[in-house]
Amino acid sequence: MKKLYFLFCIICSFCLVACEENNENLGNAVKPEGDEIFVSVDTFFLPSSNQFINSVYLQNDTLLLGEVYHPFYGTTKADILAQVAPPLNYTYPPTEQNPVVDSLLLFIYYKSWYGASNSPIEISIYELNGDETITYSSEYYSDINVGDYSKKDIPMGKTIMTSIDKSVADSIRNDSSYTPVIRYKLEDSYAQKLFELPESVYKNEEDFLKEFKGLYITSTFGSSTMLNISKIDLRLFYHYTRRYEIDGKEVEDVVSSWINFPANKDVRQLNSITHPQKEDFKTKIETIDSLNFVATPASIYTKVNIPIKTIGNQIIQKLNGKTLSLNRAALNLETVNFGETSDIQMPIPSAMLLVREDFAENYFKENNLPLTNDTVAIIGYYNSSTEEYDFDLSYFTKKYIKDYIEQKNTIDELNMLLIPVDVKLSYIDDSSYITGINSLFKISGVAIRSGQHPTSPIKLKITYSGF
Repeated sequence: MKKLYFLFCIICSFCLVACEENNENLGNAVKPEGDEIFVSVDTFFLPSSNQFINSVYLQNDTLLLGEVYHPFYGTTKADILAQVAPPLNYTYPPTEQNPVVDSLLLFIYYKSWYGASNSPIEISIYELNGDETITYSSEYYSDINVGDYSKKDIPMGKTIMTSIDKSVADSIRNDSSYTPVIRYKLEDSYAQKLFELPESVYKNEEDFLKEFKGLYITSTFGSSTMLNISKIDLRLFYHYTRRYEIDGKEVEDVVSSWINFPANKDVRQLNSITHPQKEDFKTKIETIDSLNFVATPASIYTKVNIPIKTIGNQIIQKLNGKTLSLNRAALNLETVNFGETSDIQMPIPSAMLLVREDFAENYFKENNLPLTNDTVAIIGYYNSSTEEYDFDLSYFTKKYIKDYIEQKNTIDELNMLLIPVDVKLSYIDDSSYITGINSLFKISGVAIRSGQHPTSPIKLKITYSGF
């Protein structure tokens, strides 16, 4: 009986295994072969090229002052054209108090700089006395012709400084609240000119700017320092006599006072950017096919081509009539340490905007922001550990490639510009939100492996499925 029972158990076990195997394959057994779901990860190589920029739209958020030379990128020079705002409805003490002008001082504040800390730089200041006048509502670009706005004939003053002020104690300079500042006493004739303006010009900015158009500030010596200007103030100092009685006796005091004319958001401040060795730089990189370059301000961007038609046709062929589901598209731009022949290295932009070329010109003018489901622009951030910029193009490619496959559009390719940007964030709880984006105006430069790189060209990896 034991032998029969043992044999019965073995037979039951075989039956159970057979049943499990049949259940596992039951779906595949009844499903038609053409309905199988497949997943594919395809890599597409993207052509790229250098795009030289003559100018960028001035957004009034960053001002540069100075001149720097880099052995590879060449010279970048930045000048400032700044209007100053009057203290509205200001009145001086009455004539009987004998107000007398003392001096006119210019304060230029800067929070950071690029270049050498101890190299001297000469700053010269001129009046904006040209035929053209800066208007608040006009659009301006970084290739603005300074000669139209200032004759540069009579200097208001000049000073020599270094980015680190050695006259300030280390304990003060190292304090987090300290802001470096250039102070300079301007010519007395300009102090007198401002002091003698009628009180009527203090009614509004427009009337004041008719009498005093503003300042042209430029570097006239030194090529090792670029200052990132945060604030400009023009201050007029004067004194007057105050008379009053104490215990029946007339007392006379001399009172010192001053008024501030700030270069604030009520008026315009502009940057003029020039690259004297731009043609030399163009010639230098003509033969470098394996790399593309990005440099700011107003120098060079990289153009990347996304061949929608080529990508779409390859996916159509693999789908073989199945329905497309695009899961992920990743673009990684690898950077290269190139052109670092100087002791002073170019800072690498922390963020890049990959924007459709046909939208790029007006993108910053219109104060656009890249959205999660954006089909115009995407932000990529620099990853210092991998030394690359990472872009998630999932929604972007889903729109254009799926539309192409479904014959909803006629876009065969997209030309994209890679533009360094300054991203402004706001924080709510533990989440961050983009509240502003500007074209990066600080000194920066980076080389990127191009679409023609022999070993690691620009590539777009797309993960998709068909069912």
